[in-house]
Amino acid sequence: MHVLYDTLSISASKSGVGNYAINLIKNLLELSDNLKITLLRCPFTQFKFFKDERVREVPYYSHLFNCGRFDLFHGLNCRVPFAIKCPKVVTIHDLLWFDDPKLGSTFFFRRFLEGHFFRYAINRSVQQCQAIIAISDTSKHTIINRFPKLSSEIKTVYHGVDQEYFSSKNPALLTRAKLNSYIQDSLAYALIYSHNSPNKNHAGMIKAFVSAFRDKPYYKLIIIRRYKRLDWELEKLLQEPTIAAKVIILGYVSDPLLLNFIFYARMVLFISHYEGFGIPCVEGMALGTPLIVSQPPALREITGNAALHADSTSIEDMKQKMQILDSNDQLRATLVNLGKQRATEFN
Repeated sequence: MHVLYDTLSISASKSGVGNYAINLIKNLLELSDNLKITLLRCPFTQFKFFKDERVREVPYYSHLFNCGRFDLFHGLNCRVPFAIKCPKVVTIHDLLWFDDPKLGSTFFFRRFLEGHFFRYAINRSVQQCQAIIAISDTSKHTIINRFPKLSSEIKTVYHGVDQEYFSSKNPALLTRAKLNSYIQDSLAYALIYSHNSPNKNHAGMIKAFVSAFRDKPYYKLIIIRRYKRLDWELEKLLQEPTIAAKVIILGYVSDPLLLNFIFYARMVLFISHYEGFGIPCVEGMALGTPLIVSQPPALREITGNAALHADSTSIEDMKQKMQILDSNDQLRATLVNLGKQRATEFN
């Protein structure tokens, strides 16, 4: 079987959609020795995604120029390129650009361009594909509400994480002191790791954290943005002296280093305004780090009762939940145990 994949979303910065694509293809290759895969990738990407000889990587749209015959096309981020002749499947992660475009970008022209592109891409994909994959039941119901005629074509396939890798037994876990070049081991920290689009609510979580722990100089907030989107208001907030004293901003970090940051954090904060799934929630649960997440249905679906839930629109509620989770050891232990059990459902 020869499958053509749209992998335009995979990049060196390891986005959520990119990680989904890599993990999916990696696991499919383990299932069958007879599988052949062709990846349509960004023509400007310099590195190879896979070393497996069954995987061929070609520039995007090269399928128009005799790239081969395919049994199936899978669009991993809602797109279907032109001139695809074989049966088609598409993964739709969420409908943010339909539901609340302002959460996609702080810039009007970017919202305008990206919003039109993704709405067009999704509308075109659902008309052309024989099957649609949603990454959560919440996303599935959202898609059906907008495209009710497609209800029989949509299936939920959850994201998965490598339970052996995201494990406290992983030999890649170092001693806490190995993070000293980023944060001294005498300091505690909470962790945010995601890009900084408005839906991720970085500004709200920063304000809540600083308010919650302003009297604890040993307590820091680390934000890892493996890729950064320009947000002048957020950058202005980060320059305020009280904020700058509490917040450590990091860019891209390697996978093993990110693993250590998650494992040694007092808590992972994922109090976003809008999500289709929330991979950091599963990674944090698997590693035994307690979570505070927001209340959108997708995050409640993924975390269940294994996380503390906060109102992403309320600084006061987020602040109180941070203080509760930090000070209540019994609650922390309960969430750690529930989280490890919950994470096994997303293998």
